[in-house]
Amino acid sequence: MKASPVLAALLTFTLGLAARGAAQGQPRRGFWLAFGAGYSSLASSCDGCGSLSSQSGIAGQFRMGTTLRPNLLVGLDLESWNKSEGGKWARSANFTAAAYWYPSTSNGFYVKGGAGLSTVSGTVGGYAIDGTGFGLTGGLGYDLRLTKGFFLTPVATYFWGSVGDISTGSIVVSKGWKQSVLNLGLDATLP
Repeated sequence: MKASPVLAALLTFTLGLAARGAAQGQPRRGFWLAFGAGYSSLASSCDGCGSLSSQSGIAGQFRMGTTLRPNLLVGLDLESWNKSEGGKWARSANFTAAAYWYPSTSNGFYVKGGAGLSTVSGTVGGYAIDGTGFGLTGGLGYDLRLTKGFFLTPVATYFWGSVGDISTGSIVVSKGWKQSVLNLGLDATLP
């Protein structure tokens, strides 16, 4: 799967529905929840192995939080890159406390940023591996109102993590692991 067809489809979908959503206004108040999937690309590096080639995968997103003001939301954000092939699997994820800022309350465009934990897990040679470190997340999206209580939200998110050591049990298999991920997806958002 290539990023360009996914990006083109998201852009076409966004432009087709943006006028409808903008005309209806964008009420934001109280608790909200969003989840979705899409395309993901992971770039990583570690001490001794240098930069590894980029890997495509499936993006997973889950967000929930509360509204502080009509143009400012806060919440917890889970972004992930997932890949499985040949009986092996791998996952990189960021769990962050994030803020979502809408420059205008009359449309659905927002930017987000947050900090928290970055993780990597998977299987190598039949052994489970994992590591956890510091992570940052940034991105943007556009809430397209379909009904009073339902939005479709095209999203683009970049997350970075300095995981450090990756181990299987007490054995370190990689030192200085760093990862950066670009996710392009479509979320269902319930305000």
